[in-house]
Amino acid sequence: MASEMIVRVQSRDGQHRIRVKPSDTVETLLKKISDLIDWKDSPVKVYRDRAKSHVMVESGETIQEYGIQFCVSISYINGDMLYLENHIQPKSVAVQENASFINIDRPFSAMKLKKDVEEDLVDQILEKQSSVIERKQQCKHGDSKKCSSCLPIHVYDDEYLKEREVNYLSFHAYLRKNGFDDNIRSTASVPSLEKVSCQITPNCKNHLPWPQGICSKCQPNPVTLNHQRYRHVDNVEIENKEIMSNFLSYWYKSHGQRMGFLFGHHEPMTDVPLGIRAVVTAIYEPPQITYTDGIDILEDPHDEIVGSLAERLGLKRLGWLFTDFLRDPDDPALLVNTRNANTYMLSAAECLIAAKYQNKYPNKCKYSLDGTFGSKFVTLVLSGQLVGGENKMVDFAAYQVSNQGSALVAAECLLPSRSSKNMACVRRSTSTHYVPDVYYMCHDEYNNKIRKTAGLLPVEYLFVTIPVGLAKEMSYTLTSQKKPFPIENRSSIGNAQNIRVVGEYAKQFEESEFLKMVSDFHFLVYLLTNTEVTFEMDDLAELLDAVSKQDSDLAKQWAENSIKWNEFKNLIGKQFEPRREDDSTGEPWACNHCTFLNDQSNADCEMCSLPR
Repeated sequence: MASEMIVRVQSRDGQHRIRVKPSDTVETLLKKISDLIDWKDSPVKVYRDRAKSHVMVESGETIQEYGIQFCVSISYINGDMLYLENHIQPKSVAVQENASFINIDRPFSAMKLKKDVEEDLVDQILEKQSSVIERKQQCKHGDSKKCSSCLPIHVYDDEYLKEREVNYLSFHAYLRKNGFDDNIRSTASVPSLEKVSCQITPNCKNHLPWPQGICSKCQPNPVTLNHQRYRHVDNVEIENKEIMSNFLSYWYKSHGQRMGFLFGHHEPMTDVPLGIRAVVTAIYEPPQITYTDGIDILEDPHDEIVGSLAERLGLKRLGWLFTDFLRDPDDPALLVNTRNANTYMLSAAECLIAAKYQNKYPNKCKYSLDGTFGSKFVTLVLSGQLVGGENKMVDFAAYQVSNQGSALVAAECLLPSRSSKNMACVRRSTSTHYVPDVYYMCHDEYNNKIRKTAGLLPVEYLFVTIPVGLAKEMSYTLTSQKKPFPIENRSSIGNAQNIRVVGEYAKQFEESEFLKMVSDFHFLVYLLTNTEVTFEMDDLAELLDAVSKQDSDLAKQWAENSIKWNEFKNLIGKQFEPRREDDSTGEPWACNHCTFLNDQSNADCEMCSLPR
């Protein structure tokens, strides 16, 4: 018989381990459990089995004798599990450096609900929805009866998700699966989500700072990477094809890669239980230097203005996108497929950048101790498509870095590998920077699942995939259906934003179409950033309200009363005269082969020379 054993204890707080001796009494064991969890206002029962049919009571018998008395076959060897049942959440969990237990796998801890956190509207809507899915009765029994074939199921039911080909839980389904149900949400004290931390806790008073000292209190736990089973966004939808056509026109004209930020809104979706869809309404392109094989993103002096504009319009920064195109040498109208299962889907460098953006734009969550958990920020990649072994046109793919990956990047633990794009390097600890041990699970040559030290780490462990596509029913919230206003920061290909261009853009619209004219995201950005007439955000408040509500009367009223707008009109002069009925030049048409926008008079595409 071993001199010391480990008994695992499963509670709503997570899983814990307690060190005991065979000679310890049952009373001693229960006392150690009570030291672990505060029982003062929380009646707790300890059971020997998962079914919770055999409750443990205090006695002077040893653990060994207790097991023999109740079940001859029972023996408390390392890893035996006890189960706790408590109807009120424990107030605290004591963690001491020399405690007689080892705390493991704790996704939650007790907390007071952070009611002051204003979550996104979509989260507030989904929180009120039921986590139970009613199924249609397909049985022979009466309506008043239920069987296993017609009983309601939970949104996180594995078989249900498999039938619908859903690979990931939605974030709200993940919350419900881990105890954030209707009863929990109605109580004052709930479990909290604990974020992965890969950094040393600063200002530990027990020793000198690293590297002179470190202890279990301030040292981050080793990280074992797992494929994340949930995602914060379940689908990315482009509102209309013109948004992408306008963005791709830069590459067709220059063959230089391009990046931009996605703006839009989140909405509930029904295809994934309690799922969230990101709907892209506009793309903003910050200052950048583009090359045929990469991009240098420059500092943007207007980033704050663009963010404030989006907020006034009811939009959120949904994510970022970039191109990775390579022309097919045999057919310039096609693109070479460079991203697939045999190469890489998202490179380590791109993954690290995406994680930095996700850390910059966290997801508000009242179940987290600091009010944030994860991120809804997505990464959209545009590259060459491969269909039936042949190169085709543009392919869309969307990703999110896992919470573990974001934590490793926040702690500066990862670097892209020089040898392979789909591998990341784990930094080594230095005298100024501590890096925890990082592991990942894989299979050996005998197909056994093993844990491997991550010197080089496959990037696939760091992200989740997200479906992406065009909306079935297109809408044009902030995109003109006429010739679009020139996009910002494109002077390198001759697309300047100036007064003359404003006049040419305005000529397309009749006097009654003023709201349509100003309902262009790039035009509104120009109004706020031009140097001829300075518009402050408050100057456009009424106009932005009209655009977000699509209120033409309010927009017309603003145009008549705004002193700065009339000054702007006078500056433009005759170029601003509205289009006459007989002065129609026609709307541009998008090529079905390469999506380039052509003038109405063109019979063939200017870019790929294919017929309309």
